[in-house]
Amino acid sequence: MDVLHVCTACRYSKDEPSLDGKRGGQLLYDRLLAATELVPLEVRSVDCLSVCSKNCVVAFTAETKTTLVFASLDVKNRLDVTIEALITFGASYAQSIDGFFLRRQRPFILQDKLHVRVPPAPRLARSDWPICQT
Repeated sequence: MDVLHVCTACRYSKDEPSLDGKRGGQLLYDRLLAATELVPLEVRSVDCLSVCSKNCVVAFTAETKTTLVFASLDVKNRLDVTIEALITFGASYAQSIDGFFLRRQRPFILQDKLHVRVPPAPRLARSDWPICQT
């Protein structure tokens, strides 16, 4: 299952932690949850993704795909455009084989927001697990 993790502790903007008592990440999560009914992507909240120097962080993950973390998403001035871009990209991510996208293959608003790309973890057969000696 492809998952979009949304950090709900993220700030509303660089200078404002919240709007009407709601953190920016929580606002983004609530709106994405309502908007992703038709996308084959699960939206999950995360208490913190530890990218606190950037406001509004999300991560696209799947078991056999590259993990993509996007940061500094502008929910203060461009919430609707950001949500549309995340949904559009989420559909592409869900359809991809490996989750790897070049900059130009991402929606324009996400092209300069990629914070980190993590290759999928290698799958180990149970017989390959390291044996712990005590």
